[in-house]
Amino acid sequence: MPVLAQNFVLRSSILCVKILKDFGHVLTRCAVGELVVYWWAASRFGLAKLTH
Repeated sequence: MPVLAQNFVLRSSILCVKILKDFGHVLTRCAVGELVVYWWAASRFGLAKLTH
């Protein structure tokens, strides 16, 4: 593989990992936020209404 191509592959894979990590952080935050909302709703309105 030419050096230029290797460099490009390395760069794009690093970028991909970086994007995935950032995306993972956002997803984790969203998931935690949703869990808090669900927990609040469950405690507020009771689980029976939430499951039906």
